Amino acid sequence: MTRIDNIWDQLFPAEQTRIFKLLIEKVIVSPTDLEVRLRPNGIERLVLELRPEPAKEAAEVTA
Repeated sequence: MTRIDNIWDQLFPAEQTRIFKLLIEKVIVSPTDLEVRLRPNGIERLVLELRPEPAKEAAEVTA
């Protein structure tokens, strides 16, 4: 997978927000702490979205 920091600045703000929502469940800020709760399947969902679909990949190979 391409490192996200290499392309982050090139993404539209709406796409950056969508990725954040995939990865982060909740952010809790208190006077002494900052807690970030990640979604358990967030990385998996992002990776699945970034992987080429087998049908598309096969079509590109035969073309």
